Amino acid sequence: MKRRKRKELVKIDELKIHNQQLIMAVEALERSRKEHEQEAEVSAQESDTLRMKLAEIEEGFAAIEMEQSQALRDVRDVSGASNSSSEEDSETLAHLTG
Repeated sequence: MKRRKRKELVKIDELKIHNQQLIMAVEALERSRKEHEQEAEVSAQESDTLRMKLAEIEEGFAAIEMEQSQALRDVRDVSGASNSSSEEDSETLAHLTG
């Protein structure tokens, strides 16, 4: 009978140890999950920032493109109004159109 009690006590102690190990593993998983959530949040914020910067760059290119188109129209208008085919006008137009 004592032997049986002793076996049961040993088994209970083993279960307690196993339980502690499980608790530590769950706590480690929870910490890891929280870290990943924080990293994901930071990544999402960085992605949003990069999207905004990209939109600004695209807007800048569109503005430059519009300015170039307007400059070309202005040069053509000036060239057409003067009806001059001088070398200077040709050089100006070639310079602006790149």
